[in-house]
Amino acid sequence: MQRSLLLLFIALLVAPAPAIAKEKSKVQSAPLLAMPMARKGKENMIWMEQRVKIGKDSVVGYIQGIGGADDAIMVFNLEDDWDLLEATVGFLATTPEGREAEFFVEAGGKTLYSSGLMESGGPSQKIRVPLNGNRNFLIRISADHYNGTAGGAFGAPTVYKGLSAEELELSWTLDVNGRRTPLIGNGPPREVFLPIDVPTGEEKVYLVKVRKDPGTSTVILEKEEVPTP
Repeated sequence: MQRSLLLLFIALLVAPAPAIAKEKSKVQSAPLLAMPMARKGKENMIWMEQRVKIGKDSVVGYIQGIGGADDAIMVFNLEDDWDLLEATVGFLATTPEGREAEFFVEAGGKTLYSSGLMESGGPSQKIRVPLNGNRNFLIRISADHYNGTAGGAFGAPTVYKGLSAEELELSWTLDVNGRRTPLIGNGPPREVFLPIDVPTGEEKVYLVKVRKDPGTSTVILEKEEVPTP
């Protein structure tokens, strides 16, 4: 009996500890391209599923503007409450240079996100847009010139829910006279570096206005050259 108890005690000492079940992540995601029933209307947009490059970023699946005189629009009506829309926006790498457009996410008559003017051949933007309980929303590409939306795209658009407050915290964007650049990190920055043209020869004087727009997570800088006396 004592020998059996001793062997049992030794077995318990050398046996591996039971695995502790990890708590499953509560975050859920769904690509919009896998939700065809959520698509409720479109104009001048197509829905593609293959891999493509937007700027220098490779994505699988995208919604693309096809040009024409009017905006490119696609409307969605989700069955569930989703917290966030994530996508890569910009022009397909195969788009000819010289096109300019602006990308929007809108809901309830309000603009939830605007990209500022983006150019074909330029970098893409990774966007994270809180939906704020809006099941109905639309994505839009707008251009001032005919065919300006052709090649503009929302790459790998995906919705998320179950995110923590920290996960919902957004990255900020620097807007300098309408040209936008993503800033590294989350939350509003304490300082930004302003791109200034360096003149040759005589000096230049600039007037710079700075404001922070928490609604769009954007630091907006407006600079203009001031005539020197």
